[in-house]
Amino acid sequence: MMIELKVEKDFETYSQFLADPKATVFHSVEWLKFASESFPGSSLEVFTFLKDGKPMSVIPSLRRKVGPFRFSYSLPWGTYGSPLFLEPAGADDLWAMLSLLGTANTHRVYLVDFWNRLPQVPNFVRQELITHLIELPENYENLWEKVYDKTQRETQRQARRRDCAVHRVSSEDELKEFHTLHASLMTRKKAEAFSLDFFKRLLRELGPSGTACFYLVRVGGEPASCVVVIAGKEMAVAWIAGGDNKFLWNRPLNLMYDAVLQDLISRKVRLFNFGASPPEARGLRSFKESFGGKPYSYFVFDRKKFWLKPLLALKKRG
Repeated sequence: MMIELKVEKDFETYSQFLADPKATVFHSVEWLKFASESFPGSSLEVFTFLKDGKPMSVIPSLRRKVGPFRFSYSLPWGTYGSPLFLEPAGADDLWAMLSLLGTANTHRVYLVDFWNRLPQVPNFVRQELITHLIELPENYENLWEKVYDKTQRETQRQARRRDCAVHRVSSEDELKEFHTLHASLMTRKKAEAFSLDFFKRLLRELGPSGTACFYLVRVGGEPASCVVVIAGKEMAVAWIAGGDNKFLWNRPLNLMYDAVLQDLISRKVRLFNFGASPPEARGLRSFKESFGGKPYSYFVFDRKKFWLKPLLALKKRG
């Protein structure tokens, strides 16, 4: 049996793999079209693996070109592009897939294996990451009584007493407030913020379908916290956030995520992904666990051309 790798630029072969139960909103054609057209300098490529000439697995990827270098990410910016299959694959096939991916015509391949389907192979560095997942009950009453802990319920009562109010963002004026909060958070983290135009496009293209949901909390009329949730049929993800630290006492985050979870339950989404939970961020982890979040470990695979590693290290230090 022979495993081959093809790199495709469209969804002709890819679409049939969306029947895989492990497909997430980030595998959707809607999301991939948006991402390839909106993330700076990106283009779509689909790693398609053939077994004896027949499609066996696909991995969606965004390719970026920086000078002479080519980088393939599946997928970037805190999203997941895990491999999809038409039927379960054996260990030998999985090993062959990753080995072939390691020879792809790109200087770096970065792969998020959210469902932990892939083995470790010598030509990739594998790193464990942690998120928190909430299994959502069928109704909000069970969420409040059986999933939230006592501290979380009391904190939300405090937020209401302290003049917090949650709004769904639907206008460009509110989007400007959202962007200001996001940029403030990224400045504190010394990271690059998404542009206001990016958020406008996200709201315009993925807002009507409910794939992108923007939430904004005001305290006494002033913007305090925000988050955009990317939601599919089975799982939703807290993707991009923002906030003003002067309102921490008011507890806007607690009320905001309560509103998010209420909406998801009404849509019959079964799983909420709180996003990355670094081991050292104990306060963040406790916050997520007070909502009923459970730690979940997954892996990312990273393969760089050996001569590229010192160049990337020098750029990082610079």
